[in-house]
Amino acid sequence: MASQGTINDILHHFGYEWWMFRATSDLVAMLPDNPDPLRNAVIESMVMHGRALHDFFCADRQQDDWIVEDLGSGLVKETPSASLTKDLAKNNFPEFYQRTAAS
Repeated sequence: MASQGTINDILHHFGYEWWMFRATSDLVAMLPDNPDPLRNAVIESMVMHGRALHDFFCADRQQDDWIVEDLGSGLVKETPSASLTKDLAKNNFPEFYQRTAAS
């Protein structure tokens, strides 16, 4: 198990990733639904922070990454089902889902 200082660092970083994911998600909802560079940049930021959260909870460790198992207390990574991932995309990002489902 990681030291308390490392756990604090992990939780701080996790909090930042969660905050940025939620903040950019809220910004996307407020922006006009048209393809412009600002909207695309905010969506890219949201996806980047979402991927960091996914990797923390679900992915194998890559180099010096922290993963949920580093927090101890029996926490283990999970593998989301394909149907859950599809449902999340369809319900939360319908315009993205429609574009990717068609390809």
